[in-house]
Amino acid sequence: MAGSVMEVESGLPARSFMSEEIQGEIDILKSIYSSENEVIIQKEGSTENKENGLSASSEVIIKVSPDSCPCTVIVTLSGDYPSKPPMRIEITEKNPEKTRLSVDSLQAILQTLYQTAQDNVGSPMVFTLVEKFKELVEQESSSSSSGEETQQLEFADERVTSTPDTDLVDDVKPKKKIKAKKKKSDVVDTSLINTKKPPMKTATDVLHRIMWDDCLDEKNFVVGYLDRFLGVLEQPFTAFDWGDLAEADDITVLAIPRHRIQYFKYKDVIVWDKTQRLDLVFGSTGSGMTIKDVLKKFEKEDANFEEKEVCESNLTDDEGGMDTGECEDDFERLQTSEEDEKCVKTGKSRRATHFVSVRITAKDVIENVQKFQRTISEGDEILQKACIVPEKLHITLCVMRFEDPKEIERTLNVLKELHRDLALCFAPVTILHFKKVECWQGRVVVCPLEGPEKERLKRAADLICDKLKEEGIDVSDGHKQFNPHLTSLKIKPAIRKKDKKYKIKQELVSPHQETDVGCQDVDEIHLCSMTDRPRADGFYHTLATISMNLD
Repeated sequence: MAGSVMEVESGLPARSFMSEEIQGEIDILKSIYSSENEVIIQKEGSTENKENGLSASSEVIIKVSPDSCPCTVIVTLSGDYPSKPPMRIEITEKNPEKTRLSVDSLQAILQTLYQTAQDNVGSPMVFTLVEKFKELVEQESSSSSSGEETQQLEFADERVTSTPDTDLVDDVKPKKKIKAKKKKSDVVDTSLINTKKPPMKTATDVLHRIMWDDCLDEKNFVVGYLDRFLGVLEQPFTAFDWGDLAEADDITVLAIPRHRIQYFKYKDVIVWDKTQRLDLVFGSTGSGMTIKDVLKKFEKEDANFEEKEVCESNLTDDEGGMDTGECEDDFERLQTSEEDEKCVKTGKSRRATHFVSVRITAKDVIENVQKFQRTISEGDEILQKACIVPEKLHITLCVMRFEDPKEIERTLNVLKELHRDLALCFAPVTILHFKKVECWQGRVVVCPLEGPEKERLKRAADLICDKLKEEGIDVSDGHKQFNPHLTSLKIKPAIRKKDKKYKIKQELVSPHQETDVGCQDVDEIHLCSMTDRPRADGFYHTLATISMNLD
């Protein structure tokens, strides 16, 4: 026994007996099902093939018994695997004395596993089969019976081929044989087996579509892949080297075999999932939906994106604005009493639309903010929703409202002109040190800044706001009483309207008042939008990023 994997051999060399692909799959199974005896490997056979370490008559039997599952899945692989499906798939009850699946349920599950195996020919599939089985078990109602029941599905020799470019299976119906060790009267409904599902487009197909389709932006896609030791992980599509795997430098780039890809996401939506037979890229599984439909859905959401919802969820008020300690809303500061009446008559909103900020990227600051967010909001759903997500943590320097695209252009020109002066405000280096946590008016929890750091930020804010006003840009006057801070929790305006008495209790914040949250370098400032969809990395839509280097 090695670790949690028991290996039973028949007098043959351990590693040379198995192909590298099968051994790699076993390593992955070890890391995922890591409890003792969750995975047992049994090897049988008499001769070895010099090319792949297995002969056609050799077999590798993998028994997987997930702790959370009442059954053991036994998969027998031939030397031709994975270009051919497993020779046998068996299901055995762990404990015949306890509540178990009925024979009919087991037969139906085996038929589904058979189809899943056919759909995944060309790719390692044991993990896929086990996870599919667990899913099916959860869906089936359990029934009690006596005696051990073992269902076995055998695949006779069939012609299955795959090309180097794809993992698609030729549409050749294999011979099937179902055995049920129960009663002679138990007969398997073979009509279910003969109903073959349409072949699913492979990960390679999706990969090529993303790379070659001009309508698809690679930056919007995420890849979920199987790591040998850590399980399923996610990385941006652009983080991978999709060239020849043999030529990839695994020290400096991320490269994986295609068969380890489990799913693809477009933004936050899974559009292709191998284990779930989901294909919203080509629509090959019969969903009737393709990636064009997904894109249209997002475009429609963008078009219907209401400013009110954005303002409440992003930066309409004191989340990152110019709070004076009285926590007035910045968009309210943009409006005079005379203008109020005008806005009512015209029906036009004067909410702020853009802001200039310093983004928080320091790992220690983000981690410490998340720690006290969890403590303060524990058990309170309102406070949990009030927590600012780490991707949007920032300090606001200036808040404004644009009514004309030309105002955006003028603002960009102003920031370009002020580049050197702004860089001098932070020269030679400015490190923002967040040394405390405060609750303002029971509405926001912030990490304020003091001393020289505060003065440097104030000089930068004054430069930007004054110059923008000269250009006729509608700017908040909050910078006159600028109190720079990092907002970590903020009660939503909708909650304040519904329950005006609701406040963040001071006793929740007091234990964290002297927390040293960490330091953040000021190396860039950003012109951000409140009314556009956030970037792929979660931060606000950014119109411009200005470096604070003097070079």
